[in-house]
Order: sequence, then C-alpha cells, then structure tokens
Amino acid sequence: MVNKIKLICVDSDGCAVDSMNIKHIKSFSSEMIREFHLEPIEAHVRDIWYRYNLFSETRGQNRFITLAYTLQELKEEGLYEGDLEPLQNWLKTTPAVSNKCLYDEWSKNQAPVLKQAYDWSIATNKSINEIPKEEINPFPGVYEALKAASQKSQVAIVSSANGEAVNAEWTRFGLLEYVDKTFTQEHGTKKDIIGKCLEEGYEPHEIIMCGDSPGDLDAAVSNGVYFYPIIVGKEGESWNYFLSEVIPHLEDNTWFESIQPQLVHDFKVNLGMEK
Repeated sequence: MVNKIKLICVDSDGCAVDSMNIKHIKSFSSEMIREFHLEPIEAHVRDIWYRYNLFSETRGQNRFITLAYTLQELKEEGLYEGDLEPLQNWLKTTPAVSNKCLYDEWSKNQAPVLKQAYDWSIATNKSINEIPKEEINPFPGVYEALKAASQKSQVAIVSSANGEAVNAEWTRFGLLEYVDKTFTQEHGTKKDIIGKCLEEGYEPHEIIMCGDSPGDLDAAVSNGVYFYPIIVGKEGESWNYFLSEVIPHLEDNTWFESIQPQLVHDFKVNLGMEK
C-alpha cells in the first residue's frame, strides 16, 4: 500500500550541522589530553578518540563512555597508568550518564579518575562555547533539502543536544523557518521522541529519521520507522541525493522502502559495522 511520508526527523550535530568534527578536534580531544596529561602521545590519543567518536560504530555515544573506551585502550597499550575501575563501575550503575551524577559519585568516593573526568567534561563544555560561531555551519545541501522537504512534509529537529543551542544555531542559519517541531535533550532520547510522534497519530511508514550515527539508526529501527543516513565524510553528497532523489518520491513510501536496505548497508560499511 502506497503511503505519503508525513514527517521527516532530522538530527542536528554531525547530520544537518557541520559541528561534530570541530567539537571533537578543538574541544573534546584537546581537553582530554590536557586533563589526563597525555601531551607526549597527543597524536596517538587523537587517533583513538576520533575513531571512537567519529569514524566507527561508537560514533555519537555519550562522552563519558568513549572517554572510558579511549583510556582503556591506552591502558592496554601501557600508555596510561590511572585506575579506571571507578569510572567503569559508575558507567555500569549510574541512573544517568551526566555531569551531575558523575560529580555526586566523586563526592562519595573521591576517586581521582572521576574528578578528572568531571573536570574534563566541564572544560570541554567551556571550550565548545568558545568556538567562533562562524566556524560552524550547515553541511552543503541542507538548506535546499529542508526547504524543499518542508513543502511536501512536516519537518522536525530530533537532537540530543541542548534545546537553546539548537534553536539559536538553526535560527542563525535560516533553517528554523522550515521546521514544524523541535525536539531536543529536554524531551528525552531520540528513541523516546520518535515514539511520542507515533503516539500523536503518525504511522511508522509515514516517518523518516535522518541521522549520521548508529544511535539514530537504532532510534528509527526501534520504532519501526524509515532511516535515511547522512554518510560521514560524504555529508554533502547525502543531502544532495536526498534533495534530488528522495524528496520527489515522498508521496510513495514504497519507493523509499525499496532503496533503504542499500542506504543502510552503505552507512554501516562506512562506519565499519559491516563489510
């Protein structure tokens, strides 16, 4: 049965907005190297950090999770001597992987790695806020694609970032006028947000989730909706294909369904999830 796509959900960082790379290069990795005194092996640390956060199946995961991955790999290589067990145990038991919960845990047991992780996270936030605004822009093709999509479907931002920051960025880019709904971290996880859209009356075959990370794919699959991948390193090509090929077929969900397996395969291959 042919159905019209009625809602296009779009992630912000790393998907519509070219902000993910610069944040990991200028802020996340740089502050980790400083806080954990890893300057002698800076290049190696950056390689590991970028792999976990940008170019593999762990792209888009919580900062503290990938911090633990990175430090554990360095420890296994004999390049980091700190005790990681308190951080790893906290990640297994915390009700929320957040600055507040991490600080509360450190207040109880005073483990050095917890304080370092907390200080790193706070310093990273400060560093991100200091990135010049002109260095962060939408990917090529985003403006044209969202403008065209908004004429055929509703468009929603579905992001795990701070709502105030997302609204400010999209307003500055002139993109917010093509958006009908905005959902950010204050509204829950991406999986939960899509679920709430379904509760509002949308059918799974009427929704496409556009994203750049495995977490976006999981949010789509968990709710039975379609997934359109923005391929890392080929973001402009992905948006141009969406504009030229996908948008003209929004009235026919069976067309999109027919191409989705190949799109998802290409996405997984690009992040090393499949061969």
